[in-house]
Amino acid sequence: MFTKVVGPSQEVKNLGNEKKQIAERHQKRRKFWEALLEKLNEKTSIYRNVNPTDDNWLNAGTGVGGIYYSIIVRKDSSSIQLVIDKSSNDLNKKIFDYIYGFHEEVEKGFGGKIIWRKMEQKKSSRIQIDIKECSLDSSTWDYGLDQIVTKFIAWDSVFSPFIKKVSTQAWDKNL
Repeated sequence: MFTKVVGPSQEVKNLGNEKKQIAERHQKRRKFWEALLEKLNEKTSIYRNVNPTDDNWLNAGTGVGGIYYSIIVRKDSSSIQLVIDKSSNDLNKKIFDYIYGFHEEVEKGFGGKIIWRKMEQKKSSRIQIDIKECSLDSSTWDYGLDQIVTKFIAWDSVFSPFIKKVSTQAWDKNL
């Protein structure tokens, strides 16, 4: 007769459960991005060459290096961001300040309040809106995905002219 001396520890069991939850979350994200990209690509070409991923974010270029759009999905919400992430912290802050100088015009054109995050202690700066109507929960997708698409189209429309202005500025080359 044999007596079992050692079996899987609680730590090992917990690790297995954690891996399973991560795999499920990644599958949900991929399905979310597939559904969103299908709807987005009907209305705009900005995300046309972007593939769904397991990440909670999906980026697309603006036509200016180091400045890009990011759509983020979370467990309980989502957001749209304009990310300023060029090679220099100082340049990023100058570009943020330049765009922020038009914040009243931008918010009026967008039709709502925008969160302006200069993030002094970080390299990049972000401008964003949060969308509570859509999350990783698939029961929010029927209405929420349309909200993201509608808001993204307005987002791009209002920020495009300012991004183009950024590309034409004579920024200090020493930055």
